[in-house]
Amino acid sequence: MPDWLLDEAGLAIVRRAYARQMLATANVRNDRLEQVFATIRREGFLAPHGALVRDADLEPLLRRGRRAREKRP
Repeated sequence: MPDWLLDEAGLAIVRRAYARQMLATANVRNDRLEQVFATIRREGFLAPHGALVRDADLEPLLRRGRRAREKRP
């Protein structure tokens, strides 16, 4: 892993990329939500040795979000 990923500037880049990826996966375009995802330090919520999240774990949440958006007037 490159050293620049471990400093605050590198983490900010990774957080922004993650925010865009999550919103694109959910087919959501919302600048305020992207800003929240990009600025919240999620590292503090991980287990001591990190945590693995599989795409399969996220799929039910994404499906629920898609259904809710489809029901909007």
